[in-house]
Amino acid sequence: MNMKDEVLQEVWKAKDDLGARHNYDVHRLAEALQAKEGTSGHAILDLHARGKDRRSDGSVRH
Repeated sequence: MNMKDEVLQEVWKAKDDLGARHNYDVHRLAEALQAKEGTSGHAILDLHARGKDRRSDGSVRH
């Protein structure tokens, strides 16, 4: 197995673990991220930011 495959497997495992912790419910995941955001002091999730402040190349203005 090459390094790229190992990195992908690690990313997929993290994704699967995160999904399992929230019962594969996107709403529960969003609530958990918003709660974490409140205690961390960092913006993690903004459900209203979709399309707002986006550049023509798709990147987000900060």
